[in-house]
Amino acid sequence: MTLTDTNELRERLRACVTVAEASAVLEEYGEDCTAEEMAVIFDKRNADSGFVYGETLSTLCGRPIICPHCRNTLPDTILANSTELLCGNAQTHFGCCSCGTQFREQ
Repeated sequence: MTLTDTNELRERLRACVTVAEASAVLEEYGEDCTAEEMAVIFDKRNADSGFVYGETLSTLCGRPIICPHCRNTLPDTILANSTELLCGNAQTHFGCCSCGTQFREQ
């Protein structure tokens, strides 16, 4: 999913009051995750740390998400695994739709 899609998913998760509800939302979006990942995602659904969405620049663990090849930062054109992002996994891999580069956050 794009970073924008992941942010929309997180907004839906924020309304969930149980892990079961959050799990159903993730399934609806086609995201697979373990019970441990689901617990982390549920706990972090209202946090402003880990993955932080921005309209022109998003961050992961306080570091900007920027394509190292073309310097693209637009969240509609950067792809990532939403489960990893919502867990705040600093080792998340990204893909740039602008130039095709695969990378990790800087």
